Amino acid sequence: MGRPIRQFECVYWAFRLVLEVFKHCRPLVCIDGTHLYGKYKGNLLIATACDAENGLLPIAFAIVEYENRSSWTFFLWNLFFSVGCINNLCVISDRHLGIIAGMKAIEEASNVTWHHCFYMRHMIDNFKKNVKSKELSDQVWRAATLKCPNQFDNEMRKILSASSQARTWLDQVPPQTWALCYDDGRRHGTMTTNRAESMNSVLKGVRGLLVTAILQQTFIRVSEYFYTRRESAESMSGEHVPSMQQGLERTTHDARAMLVRRLDRSEFNVQDKNAVMYTVFLYLTMQIVNVMF
Repeated sequence: MGRPIRQFECVYWAFRLVLEVFKHCRPLVCIDGTHLYGKYKGNLLIATACDAENGLLPIAFAIVEYENRSSWTFFLWNLFFSVGCINNLCVISDRHLGIIAGMKAIEEASNVTWHHCFYMRHMIDNFKKNVKSKELSDQVWRAATLKCPNQFDNEMRKILSASSQARTWLDQVPPQTWALCYDDGRRHGTMTTNRAESMNSVLKGVRGLLVTAILQQTFIRVSEYFYTRRESAESMSGEHVPSMQQGLERTTHDARAMLVRRLDRSEFNVQDKNAVMYTVFLYLTMQIVNVMF
């Protein structure tokens, strides 16, 4: 009898140091797939997060034959065990049917809840194909980025009244999966999978190599990332990273233009520079802030 045939099907890998770093990052992951174009065809699946400076943090990789239900479920289950079964993790993707199935399988088989959100550019592209209106597409994008529910609802009324096609299409997509003001802060302001796509572009010259060489090159690229981040971190001063410090300074500057009226011990009226009024309830003992628009 001849020797049994050994056939490569798929492989998943993640680096321990990256997974340790991810424990201290926002619970947010962007996932995406891209084609291999070497001698052996297939797809490279990537999960990326971001550090405090919004720099790339490549968490996990996989090489599979196709992007389908089986391959995405394989990737997501391995990611699930790699990151330590984090609850309330937000996953941003193009919501490929295979990804949706994989997310559902994880939720049904575990006590962990992951939140699956749309990669906005993909959603807008699909909207354009069905509604065929650039003006309405721009309005949907604008609505998605609004932080005030009242403003979002007003924008949506305009969109839905302008087109029955838009109404039919948007009725099938829950706002929690794409609207910033209804995601309970899970997206941390991230509307696209640009991080995963950026990692794809970084690995562009790698995707034509053999599988073992791809694994080696991802290790080298990730090591280079960590070295440059360490150099940057050592040159930092102060309590916060530069982007956070700049954000705090902008917020402090904008706050000076607001008019605050105290109504009682915990309730305030706040008017911003655009004359928009907010009612703020501040509960110091419970460290809770409620804002009504």
